[in-house]
Amino acid sequence: MNDALTGETVELLQQLIRNRCVNDGTVASGQEVRNSDLLRAYLEGSGLDIDVYEPDGAPGRASLVARIEGTDPAAPTLCLMGHTDVVPVTPSHWTRDPFGGELVNGEVWGRGAIDLLNLTASAGGRAARWSIWPAPTRKPAARSGPGTSASDTGTRSAPTTC
Repeated sequence: MNDALTGETVELLQQLIRNRCVNDGTVASGQEVRNSDLLRAYLEGSGLDIDVYEPDGAPGRASLVARIEGTDPAAPTLCLMGHTDVVPVTPSHWTRDPFGGELVNGEVWGRGAIDLLNLTASAGGRAARWSIWPAPTRKPAARSGPGTSASDTGTRSAPTTC
């Protein structure tokens, strides 16, 4: 286990939650650009090729794709994929701030903590290290952007070990 990487992953997850990228199904909602910008800043300098896409007519609904070449050009592509938005929340249904990203007894609490924001943070942590660890055989690509989330309940996630 890498305690430093685990700590970075937890902090990244907390910020993804705190960015409040709430997708209510309308074009103007989500504003995933906040999480796309966060991930881009986190991944900069890692050796990954980073592209951000924003659909025409949907400002702020950004998706990020990060790529690095593998060592075997014949190997299939490996894709780590996550999403950066969450569905609306009714705060009165929660015992904690749904966008607080609080770390309580080793668990991160918040909207999306166990609904893919945790995996998005973990994939970002791993992808950021592909340039300093041995290159993967496959050609990995990490993608994040709008998606869907779970029901309106208090969700939490134990920190993910990378």
